[in-house]
Amino acid sequence: MTKQTLPQDMEKELAVEARVLGSYLIGERIDERAVALYVKAHRTIPFVLDEKDQRLLNLLLKHPFLLGSVDGGLALVKRRSHLRKKLYYLLAILETIPRYSKKFLSQKRPFWAAVLNLAFFGIRGVMRALTGCMLYILI
Repeated sequence: MTKQTLPQDMEKELAVEARVLGSYLIGERIDERAVALYVKAHRTIPFVLDEKDQRLLNLLLKHPFLLGSVDGGLALVKRRSHLRKKLYYLLAILETIPRYSKKFLSQKRPFWAAVLNLAFFGIRGVMRALTGCMLYILI
């Protein structure tokens, strides 16, 4: 694959995007190495967002707390969204960085804690997905 050069302002936008998406994915600010890899990935395979995805991305950059809802909603109504592909790109990048790899490995916990955890995150996921579906329809 050939690498494209990106305009400087686009690279800055991608860096901001990477930081916001990264915070959503791992719950903390990502380092510059991860940001640089995200920008580099976009040089190799750029994503052209449709109008609705671009509006959603702009909303998420202004209001990052909505990311979980929008991600869940897109998983139901627009699975092949380029916005979700951007999340997958960054997720794959973060999984390969040793500093973050432990966040993606299962933790040893008692059975009852695992069941409670599953129930909590399952209910939260459904609520976020429903909220995200409504946001997608409204945007």
